[in-house]
Amino acid sequence: MKVELRFSSWREIFHAILEIAKDIRCVFTPDVIVGVLRGGCIPAIILSDLLDVGEVDMMGVGYYVDIAQRKERPTLTRRLSTDIQGKAVLIVDDIADTGGTIRFVVEKLQKENPSDLKVSTVYCKPWAHPKPDFYYEERSEWIIFPWEVKQTVKSLYNRFKGKNLDKVKSVLIEAGIEERVVEEVWGLTEWKA
Repeated sequence: MKVELRFSSWREIFHAILEIAKDIRCVFTPDVIVGVLRGGCIPAIILSDLLDVGEVDMMGVGYYVDIAQRKERPTLTRRLSTDIQGKAVLIVDDIADTGGTIRFVVEKLQKENPSDLKVSTVYCKPWAHPKPDFYYEERSEWIIFPWEVKQTVKSLYNRFKGKNLDKVKSVLIEAGIEERVVEEVWGLTEWKA
């Protein structure tokens, strides 16, 4: 596998989001937080708590189909149910990779006439364009978030099908996921090696 993988633990994620919240608090007061499903859902909820923002909505965007593989362009899979006209909006996602999702969401939401629009991600790739307004740090690896471990297991399983499936486990452990967690997630699958 040519893509370098890195697991980001719950503790690391919470610390990163706490630091992002401090940065946001200094310069921006959102009325509404919009999480980008699926990856931005949990960071959006955490930021809503840390920033005392009660109005949270989710916008679905389909772009990535596998590890480091995406569609030609993002597609809308879920519209907002919140009226954001005249409101300061913070868009939240887990990572800015190419910047394609950010561009897509910002273009869609600007049509709703918010008073202000800012973007926050936990991580940002060095090559992302545009960059989010707020992020914890730049990372070049493919980040495995705690809320997508099984999805990653399934993806690697499909990539290594017909080969040594111990390789799947070793790749995940090498990325930083505890062996016990890999075993437990592996046990939740319908397929067995």
